[in-house]
Amino acid sequence: MARSALLLIWCLQSAFADWGDTINRAGLQRTLSQTMTKEFLLVARGDEVPKNKAKLVQGIESFNFTLNALLGGGDVGQGILGSPTEKVTLLLQEVVVLWKPFAELLITNMDSVRRGDGSVDTAVLGSLSTRNGPLLDASNAVVSALVDAAKVSGAETNGLVQDIAGRQRTFIQSMCKDALFVALGISPTFHMESLIQTNHYFEDSHKGIIEGVPFVGLPALKELCTMHQMSLVTYYYHQLRPLLSGILTQETAYSAQRVAKDAINDIVTLTDPLFEAMVEAVRLYGHPGTCNPMANMTHTDWHNFFLSLEKQRLWTQEASQHFAQLALKVDVKTLQVEITVFLAEASENLRNLVEGSRAEGVVPPPSAQVLDALLGAWGVWGDLETELSAAVHHLALSDVVVGRVVQLSNKVMEFLVSAIEESIRLAANSTFPTYSFDLAGQQPTLSARAIQSACLVMLGYDTQENWNQLNTSRQLWRDHHWTLLQGAPATATTPAVNGVTDVCIVQKMKHAADVYHHLEQRALAVALHGQVVDLQELNAWGHEATEQVEAANLQVFAENVSCNTTVLPEEWQLIHAEVSALAHLSQKVSTEYILVRQGKSPNNEMLTSLLVELEETLKRVTFGSSSPPRPAPPTQDYFNHLLLRLTPAVDSLKLSAEGSAASLVLTAADRVLEAASTIQAQYLEEALAADPSWPGRRLDVALNQLSGAQQVFKEALLFVFDLNSDKTNFLSAVEGFESALLRLKDGGGGLEPIMLPERSDLKAQWDRIHADWTALKAYQDTMSSEDASRMEAALLRLVAQIRAALPMYAQRDVKAPQSFPWPRIIYSIIGACLTCCCCTMVLYPWLKSYRKRTKLEAQAAVPQADDV
Repeated sequence: MARSALLLIWCLQSAFADWGDTINRAGLQRTLSQTMTKEFLLVARGDEVPKNKAKLVQGIESFNFTLNALLGGGDVGQGILGSPTEKVTLLLQEVVVLWKPFAELLITNMDSVRRGDGSVDTAVLGSLSTRNGPLLDASNAVVSALVDAAKVSGAETNGLVQDIAGRQRTFIQSMCKDALFVALGISPTFHMESLIQTNHYFEDSHKGIIEGVPFVGLPALKELCTMHQMSLVTYYYHQLRPLLSGILTQETAYSAQRVAKDAINDIVTLTDPLFEAMVEAVRLYGHPGTCNPMANMTHTDWHNFFLSLEKQRLWTQEASQHFAQLALKVDVKTLQVEITVFLAEASENLRNLVEGSRAEGVVPPPSAQVLDALLGAWGVWGDLETELSAAVHHLALSDVVVGRVVQLSNKVMEFLVSAIEESIRLAANSTFPTYSFDLAGQQPTLSARAIQSACLVMLGYDTQENWNQLNTSRQLWRDHHWTLLQGAPATATTPAVNGVTDVCIVQKMKHAADVYHHLEQRALAVALHGQVVDLQELNAWGHEATEQVEAANLQVFAENVSCNTTVLPEEWQLIHAEVSALAHLSQKVSTEYILVRQGKSPNNEMLTSLLVELEETLKRVTFGSSSPPRPAPPTQDYFNHLLLRLTPAVDSLKLSAEGSAASLVLTAADRVLEAASTIQAQYLEEALAADPSWPGRRLDVALNQLSGAQQVFKEALLFVFDLNSDKTNFLSAVEGFESALLRLKDGGGGLEPIMLPERSDLKAQWDRIHADWTALKAYQDTMSSEDASRMEAALLRLVAQIRAALPMYAQRDVKAPQSFPWPRIIYSIIGACLTCCCCTMVLYPWLKSYRKRTKLEAQAAVPQADDV
């Protein structure tokens, strides 16, 4: 009967009272036991004595009131249930027995524990130390009994969680109390051990009430407001923890007391905000309430939150990617280490995302939906971590294990993407460019996904799906790269993206694109050929590539980015030629537009193709390219010219080509030609300065002939279709082309004539160009609309011959070395010999005759003997 009557009374009371509040207030009793002890010790130390005495008196009154209320004597309106069971009543009576002498000790000694000379009554403090523990244990037993009673009653209460959370308040005050006892030298060994145990309980409980302990029925924290408050608790505790650790790590009580004396003021100071944060957290565990975290989120908060989200997505992908490489048994030891590192980093980062880490500037999730998605990721992450950790220690990985890891990884990524997309929506009105940041953050993840997909294809796992993943990743990478560089207007689903205006960022992203291009080629080789050598090269590139891509893309949002780029001579030559191609395309677009409008082209396909080519060429000129290789603009001035003059001109040409006003198309095309020619001339001078021996001026004239020939054809069309009744522009275009053609052969205007006989190849090609030019020019006297197709065919032949000549014009002229004139010397010698022989043949008879005649004359001059 007595038990039934007690239950009836409890039922009536429960209609007006709340189990959660009762458990909370009972929990505060154990906290008060430690708080009052702490305040008494502070009085003993002489710390803010009036203030701490007042707190002590208030604590005693509060403990008395709550104790009476719990026994059934309190006001029901206070929300405290009277003792609901006999067990609770018995435990409360034990508290009464311990409380009375404890309270008396505090009251009678608070004014005398610190003597006038500053010394401390250690006997009183020793008695306080002895009585503190039993009162705490008894008060704790009451709370546990109330939690059990709430469960039996079937009341909907967060009893276990609230009990453990409430106990944290007690642990906070208890740790401070133990540190004070150690600092004062009161049973330092005992209180060091107590501090160690309390600190251990606090940390385990703190983790448990946030992450949950399913096997004891402790659920994970899912309430947004409570999570934000617990993040604050974590922040304050991380400041207090090093001070406590300094005491706990001492080997002797003496050294612990010395360290405690030095740290105690800071410990006491930090205990208050930690305790207040925990008190509010306990309240929220009982009554979650509502809050709006986004209202206080700054630009930096959003930045750090999204940075952590993108890191988590990357690390999840990289862990899965490394697993796929590990399954192929290449560079096993390195991959095992890297998987272990990734798991550790990713686990810590994901918890920071769920709980927040104010010390690292990461706030908790901005909304309940984001928190749910991150909790979902955390739930699956545990299984993925288990599989990956096991895989590290096994050399043979079955298809079942591979499939399991892939599925879990994809599931984690789905939750993360959901969290990112929801966060982007929430941050739409903030100053942080969330969408752009997400595009940049996806780039290293897409690089890692390409590696994983290639490896899975090589493994033979779900080949078609992974081929699709590989190609999708490649396309997305390119799309994001150009969107970040060029910018994009807002759509119904995405905000606007601001294009890059800093040439240093462009250069760094160009470097990232080059690295990704090499990675992409190796990934394709692995997927296509499945050779070990390809896989080894992919592994060697993988980590470096994702790192460089990540670093370069984050530069998009950096300030004061610096660079010091050296442009090689051949790079100047490449961008010079690319700008020339852009100039040529501008004239081709305007010409094709005329043909389309005059019905001389069967459809718009050619014009559309030219406009696409024009845009692609502009992208290579403005931002560089990996394939074909083209450097990024070398200086900010050149980049500004491309952004402010050339790009608007191209945009205007593309837009006008969609309309029906030919005059607008022609004007826009000429603007493109002018802007391109200006920077082409500047690039020419830069290339010549870098390599004076390069025949750039000759090549520049040859390149311009492509545009010149197109202009001739365009002006001819304008005339024959009566779009321009004056032939002046046509004749001027003809004269300009012909003059340049002759300069290329005969020299002049800074050009040297074709070197003969060394450059007979160039002379022969020039003759072919001249012949095709003559054929095109022949139409000038009989131009009619019927000749348009034939003129176009002649133009195409001419352009083909000019293109064939360009490599020849780019080749340096080398005069053939003069050989030693052996033939001339030999022929001279032979001639001299023949001359000598002839002379000998003529002179010898004459000399012989002359000698004979001389001899006879001498004989005739001697007197004869008879004459004497």
